[in-house]
Amino acid sequence: MTQAALAKMLGMSQTGYSKYETGENDVPTQILIKLADFYHVSTDYLLGRDVPAQPEGAGGGWSTGTPKDPGRYAVLYLCLDEITSLTVEVVEDMWWTGETWTLYNDPLPEEMDIRYWAKLPEDAL
Repeated sequence: MTQAALAKMLGMSQTGYSKYETGENDVPTQILIKLADFYHVSTDYLLGRDVPAQPEGAGGGWSTGTPKDPGRYAVLYLCLDEITSLTVEVVEDMWWTGETWTLYNDPLPEEMDIRYWAKLPEDAL
């Protein structure tokens, strides 16, 4: 789904909606509720508060932000694709190169939004 189509469904302009995605504006509660209803998820989930258990073997729990050390990580990401679906998945084969995330040596698609990560131990390779 495009920004324009989603904005229309929410009763707003595409420009206004894009400011939510870029973080320029906070998402009002009523819009957050509409998005949660549309994607069939909780508002806590959209806000990153409904976090699944960390993968087995990951030490230190889930973290946010940018990892310090290169290596293999498990990540929880959101993916909003063009066919109006919101994918939330834990992937255990993501690599942080020190500069960017990769999956099977390929850069991540732009629509993947990594929310949480947990470093996997060296022996988990």
